[in-house]
Amino acid sequence: MNQPGAAHPELARGRLPALALAFLLAGGIYLARISSCASVVLLVLLAASFSARFFPVLRPFKSRLTNLSFSILLVLCGFVLLLLHDRLGSAENLSLPLDGQEAGLAGHLLGPPWTQSTAFYGDRLQFYFQTEAVLRPGETDWRTSDYRVIASLPEEGAPELSGNERLAFPASLEPPGGYSNPGGFDWREYLASGSILAEANIENSGEVRYLPDRPFGFRRLLEPGLLALDLRAALFSLHQRLYPVEEIRQVASAMLIGTRNQVPEKIRANFTASGTVHVLVVSVLHAGFIAAAVYFYLSLFWGRSWAAALITAAAVFLFALTSGANPPVLRAAIMCATVLLALPLQRPRSLLNSLAAAFAILLLIHPQWLFEAGFQLSFAAVAGIALLVPPLESRLNQRGWWRNPLKRWLARLALSSFAAQLAITPLVAWYFFRITPIAFVANLLIVPLAGVTVTCGFIADLAGLIWIAPARLIAWPAALSLRLMIFLTRWFAALPGASFEVAPPGVSDIFFFWLILYLLAEIISRRRTVAPLLLTALVWLNFQLWVPLALRQDNRLLVRFLDLGVTEAPVLHLP
Repeated sequence: MNQPGAAHPELARGRLPALALAFLLAGGIYLARISSCASVVLLVLLAASFSARFFPVLRPFKSRLTNLSFSILLVLCGFVLLLLHDRLGSAENLSLPLDGQEAGLAGHLLGPPWTQSTAFYGDRLQFYFQTEAVLRPGETDWRTSDYRVIASLPEEGAPELSGNERLAFPASLEPPGGYSNPGGFDWREYLASGSILAEANIENSGEVRYLPDRPFGFRRLLEPGLLALDLRAALFSLHQRLYPVEEIRQVASAMLIGTRNQVPEKIRANFTASGTVHVLVVSVLHAGFIAAAVYFYLSLFWGRSWAAALITAAAVFLFALTSGANPPVLRAAIMCATVLLALPLQRPRSLLNSLAAAFAILLLIHPQWLFEAGFQLSFAAVAGIALLVPPLESRLNQRGWWRNPLKRWLARLALSSFAAQLAITPLVAWYFFRITPIAFVANLLIVPLAGVTVTCGFIADLAGLIWIAPARLIAWPAALSLRLMIFLTRWFAALPGASFEVAPPGVSDIFFFWLILYLLAEIISRRRTVAPLLLTALVWLNFQLWVPLALRQDNRLLVRFLDLGVTEAPVLHLP
């Protein structure tokens, strides 16, 4: 029997089939992204490995050749998945007048609006809008449509919107503006991945018309997307009564129903500078809080039973529904449900395998998620915890103070926060060009407070839909923890050296970083010596030194232009 905090026995024996499946599928998807011609090579390798099994000389290696064939087949499956996936949001295939012409749009909001201050147009109300019909210029008949836009209108005289209204309005359509970085984050591609294909500019707020709501009935319950919008709008209005202080209400809505755009820029900047901005985005962390609270309560009565796991998974999906049922929230719910359903099997050390199974399932559903920052950060954080925390606990459980429940809980919290932050550090530098050393300390305080906010806030939301009086009482701890979070992030962000900008690392840097993390976990588990770690670090150093010199082709000055939406900025690359 494994001792508490024991190292990964499955990892030591190589019995992590889901981990291998996840790596092979991800490898195939990434290969399809960088080279569409690799399918020929994969087919040749598959045919060669399969045919080699029948050669008499290679019969002793028949089982290994079978495994090799199966591995190549999985890579090929990932390759084909990405090629066959219909990329919603291809602006090139959009048959709409994206040249500033005015068109009529009819549809419904996809969430509460937010205010955006601009230098040229003043304060404007913005919201995500799902179109149901479009009236093209010069036509008299409406056509059905199914795409999304970012709509904006002057805040002065704008109608009251809660987030699920059906509207019709005239608007000029243009391609999304915003930031793009060659080889890095591109705002237009990010919007296109969510089927947001245009910006709709409404000149006159008085031209916005309300459309009749759809009748609520049994068929509405079968449309989870619309049901989620109704719940989200109801909870958005409920938060006006539960959290009277505006900044507390804005952060509460961001963490509970996913309205991050409601948070003022100054508060968001404090969370970013302190390395805790992830708590403002509904993700696997928030779903994990709900799962931990519900499962802990049910396990007191039923133990690690299927009933406890299934009810907890249902609670997680209910939280996803109240949060808007957006792809990141659904990913978190599927991820938590996969881990939960592994608990009744009495395999407490299979977190890494369960995580890999969730990873593979999500890639089968939507292979393009592999390239999204939120997807990568969520799995990297949990993978860091699953990889580093068990071997570290195996070292600490031999000490006398580990038997103290409070000290053990605090140590696990510190280890989990440290492992998660360490694992996502290269990705944060890659996507946001920023390193936040203070995050290793700030998250020790902010994450537990976020757990109180999400757990109490979720219960208060459900109670408030029925009776407001007990909801106010339950929401009080959430409001208190939110007040502390806002104060602490402001304090941490003001510390010298809390955050600083860095050049983004390369793909090879991220690969070597995670390889060193894996070897470090192996050393802590006493399964490897320090020699492989030193050798990997030496290879990484030589890679950094010689590869750039080998790839340098000439001494010409390279000029790139970054798209800033309103204008362009030249970036000089010196020889």
